[in-house]
Amino acid sequence: MVQQFSTKSGLPWLSTPGGKGICTDTHPRSVAPARSFALGESDSVLLIGARLNWMLHFGQSPRFSPNVKIIQIDISPEEFHQNVPTTVALLGDVGETLDLMILRLGDWRFPEHSKWMTELRENIDKNRAVVEQMAAHHSIPLNYYATYTPVMFQSCKTCSPLILGMKNM
Repeated sequence: MVQQFSTKSGLPWLSTPGGKGICTDTHPRSVAPARSFALGESDSVLLIGARLNWMLHFGQSPRFSPNVKIIQIDISPEEFHQNVPTTVALLGDVGETLDLMILRLGDWRFPEHSKWMTELRENIDKNRAVVEQMAAHHSIPLNYYATYTPVMFQSCKTCSPLILGMKNM
C-alpha cells in the first residue's frame, strides 16, 4: 500500500531501516541518497507508521527544519506529539488510511518538475557521485562502500539487502 501511495501521489520518500523493503530502493521517488538534505529542507513530512525516535533524530533541528510540519499516520495515539508536535494526526491502520488518501488524491500528483524535485535530484546525483568514487577506491583494508556496493548491485533485483551498523545510520 505504501508503494501504491508513493507512486500515485508522486511524493518523494525515504524509509527507515525498520521500513526497508516497503518500497523498492529503485522507486523513482526514493530520495534515500539525499536523506539529510530531504529531511533538513522539507517543510512537511508525512510519517507513515514510523516513530520520531533516534533513527529520525527525534524530528528535531538541525536534522529536520525547525518549522517542519509533521503529518503522522499511526495506530497508537500515544505516538503522536512525541518529541515534536504532530501537526496532523491520522489515527488508524496504515493500509486503510492510505487507501482513503489515495481515493482523495483524485488526479492530483506532486509535480515532477517542481523546484523541490529538481533540488532533490541534484543532491542525489552529487551524493551518488561521491559514493561511486569511494566504491571505486580499493585500498587495503577495503572501505565501507567498496565492500557494500558490489553486494547491492549483485543482489536480486526484487531484494532489499539490509546492512546494519554505525556506517549506515
